[in-house]
Amino acid sequence: MVKSRTKCLINHQVHTNRIVDIVKHTQYNTFNTVVVFALVLCFFVSSGGTSAEGLRVSGAFKPSLPDVAPQVNLAFTRPYIFEYKVYLPRTTSVERDKFHSISTIGPQKIGIHRDLPERYRGELKHSLTWRKRDDGIVAHLLVHSPDAESVRFLADLSLPVGASLNFYEITTSPHISVIHSYDVHAQGLEESSKFWSPIASGESIGVEILLPDEASKEHFELKLLKIAHGYERSFTAATNVQECTNHIDVQCAIDDGDISEESVSTSMRLRYESEGVTYACSGTILNVPNDGEDVWIPYIMTAEHCISTSAEADSVVAYWNYQYEQCGGTSLSSDYTSTPGGADLLATYPEGDQTLIRLRNDAPAGTFFSGWWVSDVESGETGICSGHPTPGIKKFFSGTTTGNFDVNVCADEDGNDCELLVDLIELELENGAIEGGASGSALRINHPEDNEDYFVGVLSAKSTDHPPCEGGVGYFGEFRHFYPDVAQWLGAETEPEPDDVHGDTEDTATVVELQSGTEGLINDENDIDYFEVTVEQVGTLVIYTTGSIDTTGTVTNEDGSVDLTDEDSGNDLNFLINFAADPGTYSIKVEGNQSSTGSYILVVEFEVHNEQNDDLDDHGDTEDTATPLELDSTTVGEIDDEEDIDYFEIVIDRAGTLKIFTTGDLDTTGTVTNEDGTVDIFDDDSGEDLNFSITFDAAVGTYYIKVEGHSTSTGTYTLHTEFEAHDDHGDTKESATTISSSARNWKFSTVAYINNAFDQDVFELVFSRKTKITIYTEGETDTVGRLTNLNDVDIVEDDDICDENDEDCEENLNFSLTYTVDEGTYYLYVSGEITEKSEYTLKIETDADQVSE
Repeated sequence: MVKSRTKCLINHQVHTNRIVDIVKHTQYNTFNTVVVFALVLCFFVSSGGTSAEGLRVSGAFKPSLPDVAPQVNLAFTRPYIFEYKVYLPRTTSVERDKFHSISTIGPQKIGIHRDLPERYRGELKHSLTWRKRDDGIVAHLLVHSPDAESVRFLADLSLPVGASLNFYEITTSPHISVIHSYDVHAQGLEESSKFWSPIASGESIGVEILLPDEASKEHFELKLLKIAHGYERSFTAATNVQECTNHIDVQCAIDDGDISEESVSTSMRLRYESEGVTYACSGTILNVPNDGEDVWIPYIMTAEHCISTSAEADSVVAYWNYQYEQCGGTSLSSDYTSTPGGADLLATYPEGDQTLIRLRNDAPAGTFFSGWWVSDVESGETGICSGHPTPGIKKFFSGTTTGNFDVNVCADEDGNDCELLVDLIELELENGAIEGGASGSALRINHPEDNEDYFVGVLSAKSTDHPPCEGGVGYFGEFRHFYPDVAQWLGAETEPEPDDVHGDTEDTATVVELQSGTEGLINDENDIDYFEVTVEQVGTLVIYTTGSIDTTGTVTNEDGSVDLTDEDSGNDLNFLINFAADPGTYSIKVEGNQSSTGSYILVVEFEVHNEQNDDLDDHGDTEDTATPLELDSTTVGEIDDEEDIDYFEIVIDRAGTLKIFTTGDLDTTGTVTNEDGTVDIFDDDSGEDLNFSITFDAAVGTYYIKVEGHSTSTGTYTLHTEFEAHDDHGDTKESATTISSSARNWKFSTVAYINNAFDQDVFELVFSRKTKITIYTEGETDTVGRLTNLNDVDIVEDDDICDENDEDCEENLNFSLTYTVDEGTYYLYVSGEITEKSEYTLKIETDADQVSE
């Protein structure tokens, strides 16, 4: 049965590291919007049954190989003598406080990214010590992040043909152990690319670089970019530190007959990097019988809210059989192993929270590749699952399906940062529990004909309607909705989907209407989708895509007078093209940028010009009619003729670096001024192509931006503003802001800012006598305060004024410290539980009369 519904494109952002909370769910056929959004466009979308409905593919074991790969040893057994050592400082208290925590739901946060000290940045080729051997030259690099439980690095790397890499870790013996070796050709590292190393246990990771000869150094490049500092070891047997105590070890479930050993073998833990943080989720390997005899391509299904970009897929490490050897035991399975090397992102389905990736290296021999079933799962089915909740050891959970629902998944109980997930399977939990890290786990349903448990869905979210560990419901993206997008890789024998939904040339273009939305799919890096739209009146034509893939769009017309290309002016990484269109036929070309593939929606909007608005300018021609801009924004503009000028106004409420520039094919000039005339900056071609670009230190105030076409240039452009606030107070004792007074009783107040999650403000407090002090903050920012003595020994610390057990206290996320100090110097550290720059007011009050001298 094909189900149709009205789907609304909604302006909201979904964060990969969200904390999910089901605030409302409704029956699929009676969907009601729960959270009110600004609607951009509504149109009908058809979804539901596919030609593959009911298709089943059985699972299969990848044969175990009798030959064991030879042990790889380093060319030099004592590399530490000649290693180039990259030593990071110890993590700051801010880093530790912000990230040394356990996620309770969603992707499991297990580490952070650290910046390199300045002296280690740039090309390292000439910093390494190269030694000769019979078959070439060798150098060693060691990266050390103190107190890390595991470590890896991101590098710009290019290697000559014939080179190889041996990565090693330092064990407690101390002993150097090779953890992974790379053949350059097999890994595709001949050309410069960003490369994530394997993961080493402990504080250090080393790499031995072997080049075939001295001359090949010319083709070698190495630049370190980031260090991933892990808060859990990679990997040892972990004690049960989960919030929930009712988890069920998979080996116990196997022994009890609740799940088969084959089903458990299909699930693995996925560790990956995203936006400065290391995360872990779960995944499932699928069987593809038509790939050929003895061909075992590692296709992995996981949640889209875990892995949704090529950069995240590039960093993937898969961990197999990360489970206890015996029920109730504490030793890891003897079959535990890992597959580094990253993965390729093949397809995503945001509406159903599903992603398909392909590991670049093989799954271990003996792995069971899961069977799968393109099925409309009915209510009353027993669903079984195995996944990796905090801290990652594989667990079992199960329940009964109770129907399919549209679900709003939100960042908090107030309904913020919600996204609509469509037609999810609801599973009433009866055994085990769901916690962070289990995201991406497979839902398996038994088929009575062959008594095999088949993959049918991916764990997306858990409702908070129940206590965290007592029953509750889990929601799974249903695989049958995603199957049409991934059938080309899974390759089951069924009625094939069309190879290309939209033509690859203008002659085979799909005709689209004005005010429409059309689903599209970029199948591979060579795929192009062409569309054609006809405009019968003069007006403004707006063409853009929505979705999770990175798109590039080009619009042309028949006589060649229009040729516009855009990449990222829309939401996320989508293109957006906006221009004044004359009557005629326009061709629209949609491509995936930088090998990006997957589904998208092409939106075409049109506004007719009439006598009243024909003479209207999109942006005013004077400062008095300037268009207001936000910081860190993009705005589309058009220079209609050689006399047209576009004015914009932007308000800066704190000092920082302001960058203003345009992108597009138009040759622009820009001028930035302020109200009092102290700023007057002009630029013509400092940006890309013929665009202007202006960067300067901006004080608090209002600034005006004038955009013109150079000479007689006309057309559309995109204006960008980027702002980075200056740090108002230092981050260390050496750069601290000093506050002092000789009065017996005094009050101090100042407005300050936390710029980001890594920022902290340090204040030096000097007291001339023994006094009672009260230090607190006011405002909407969630602050943490810590007072130390001159030697940086903690005296008192506070997070929130309200005690979490005090139900009568009105919620207040500011800190408050009260303490009696002696004469001397103290340091106050203020940090914030924030995701973007936030303002707070710091207040200090002293009362020497309340203490005895």
